[in-house]
Amino acid sequence: MAYRQDTKCVDVKNHTGLTGTLAWGGVKAVAAALATLVFGGGLAPGAAVGALLLLIDYCKWWLYDRLICLGGDRCAIGLLQDVEPPEKKSVPDAFDTDNSFTMLLAPHGTATVGKGSEDYLVEEQDTTAKAKTLLGAKRFDFQGYKVKVPGFTTATWHYAYNGLHCEFEGGGMLKLLDAAKAALPFAVAAAAVCSIPIFGWIACAILNAIVAIISLAGVISALEDRGKPTDVNPDLDVLHRYQDILFVKGEWVYDTAHDGWNEIHPIRHCQRIGWWIGNHEKADQWAEHFEGWRRADLPPSLPSTPPLPPPLAPPASLAFLAISPDNVFGGNAAPARITFTTPPAPGSGTITLSSSDAAAVVPASLNIATKASFIDFVITTKSVTAPITAEITATFNTISQKAKLRIKPVPTAADWHQLVEDWCNAVRRGTSPLTRENQSKPENRWQVHPLIDGCRASDRPPRH
Repeated sequence: MAYRQDTKCVDVKNHTGLTGTLAWGGVKAVAAALATLVFGGGLAPGAAVGALLLLIDYCKWWLYDRLICLGGDRCAIGLLQDVEPPEKKSVPDAFDTDNSFTMLLAPHGTATVGKGSEDYLVEEQDTTAKAKTLLGAKRFDFQGYKVKVPGFTTATWHYAYNGLHCEFEGGGMLKLLDAAKAALPFAVAAAAVCSIPIFGWIACAILNAIVAIISLAGVISALEDRGKPTDVNPDLDVLHRYQDILFVKGEWVYDTAHDGWNEIHPIRHCQRIGWWIGNHEKADQWAEHFEGWRRADLPPSLPSTPPLPPPLAPPASLAFLAISPDNVFGGNAAPARITFTTPPAPGSGTITLSSSDAAAVVPASLNIATKASFIDFVITTKSVTAPITAEITATFNTISQKAKLRIKPVPTAADWHQLVEDWCNAVRRGTSPLTRENQSKPENRWQVHPLIDGCRASDRPPRH
């Protein structure tokens, strides 16, 4: 589906700012009121003209001056954190009908510190950091986006330095601007005729009524024109905090209307590509997702229904030694179990363990309690730079059994950056005008198979 965009970001050198915009709007408003008085109009109609001029300037600032360009489209992968639907806002914030969310950039957890691949997206950029006022002071404050994290162990609120704010645009401000522009000529006409006795008063009343009707209709229309995730992707009808993993592509900007942060505005492409199951404070699941995504030709788009809980593990087999999972990322632990083929065990004893590779560390021995039918232990692993396979050997009563454990390198920031870039390029190709044009051709609109419900291109020579 097509994204919506009414805003335009501005080069930092051409940015006026809200103070300058309202100051100029105030000059125009005062001038309008004075002109009305000088030429014999009423003060109230003159004030209405001034108010509409101020509103028009404010809306133009919001749409065309508020956002500072940081360098075009960017892509990111993250875990959905905070959701801010427009229907939850109160007036006057309700006229901002953008639908926004914040996502925790991969591969971070909420309690994770360190450097991630796409963290530059949320960090202060030279574009705004080096901008100065006429007096040499820093022009733009930068604080980062603040989100509320449920269950966060150190604070209820914290600045999400690894959290990227993203917005689906709504049309509220543009509707408000259009209404103000439509009402302005009637307000000017009312100001011009209000001082004329009788017929002028009647005309003035009618014109003021038209201004009021247009303004009210504009306010109602603006509040109802809300941005929705489904404007971009119908599969995003429901968003799940701390569960949805999203891929986002859109324009990278600095928003001057707030305390100061970078964001994606507007979102031009968004899809759910994974589900997070487990503790959101830890980042240990990102590597597992990375493996599956790297093998995919294109990022998957998942529906809005979350997956069922994972099935219970099957009962332990009668195998002597079992490792689950049998592949881990270096630095993570792998649980293992030794199950005796004829439980209970024939008395207490000792199991000796060994590993073929130093990257997999096992206990030297395990003591078996009397009548134990199995014994659990943990294999710790070390970080590796390339995949290795360690062979674990367990020996009991002169009987040995082996099991293999694959240890994989944890994806680096460069690996994540390359993955995001590959997906970004795939989405860019898939949504390019050339691709859309080819998809719209009759010969490419088949549903079942080209030989069943397809057709030949008109410029294709017939087959003989």
